Amino acid sequence: MSPRTAAWVAWSIVGLSVAFMPFKWLLYFLTPPIPFKEVPLAIFVLFEVLTLTFPVVGAFVASRRPHNPIGWILCGMGLLNIVGSFAQAYGD
Repeated sequence: MSPRTAAWVAWSIVGLSVAFMPFKWLLYFLTPPIPFKEVPLAIFVLFEVLTLTFPVVGAFVASRRPHNPIGWILCGMGLLNIVGSFAQAYGD
């Protein structure tokens, strides 16, 4: 894979992760609260920031060093985390 293609794919993963966030928030805030699952807003915001940290750092690494697997692992972890959170909010 060329460095240009690798950068495009890595930043597309970040874009997908960011695109899922508003839909997850919408589902999270529109569903009635489950008593054992109420989370304070500060922890929710911290989790969201950390969720986006993985794909962004992974995209930086993967776009600079396309053959380094750590960047791709971070991108994949971030995308899977946000998709899993979206699926959980949808299920609730």
